[in-house]
Amino acid sequence: HVTDKTAVTRVVLCSGKVYYDLDAARDDRGADHVALIRVEQLYPLPEAQLKEILGTYSREASVVWCQEEPMNQGAWYSIQDAMRRLVSLAMFGAELRYVGRTPSASVSAGYTALHVQEQETFISAALG
Repeated sequence: HVTDKTAVTRVVLCSGKVYYDLDAARDDRGADHVALIRVEQLYPLPEAQLKEILGTYSREASVVWCQEEPMNQGAWYSIQDAMRRLVSLAMFGAELRYVGRTPSASVSAGYTALHVQEQETFISAALG
């Protein structure tokens, strides 16, 4: 969806179904300044490909990892160190931040309304 990479001020890395939620929200909001990068191969991490892709964006762009699972679950838990290093190398010192649910012993809030509210909150935060 991004046609002008120089206009990108936010890069969102993600994996799985949350990509579709982010993409729909980006389209609904006309957030053309947001680039979505879907990472589906988590091990081994495709470092060369990710460096190449990330390197096409401005080092001034903010970079976040977004996931639907709580912070202590999902992909972030196992790849955060490698992803932080890759983002820093590819984007000349840029820092990667996490956007998603807070750490939890449970995979879900337990109430549909709360789950949806949490999802809307972190999708908005991810898109900046």
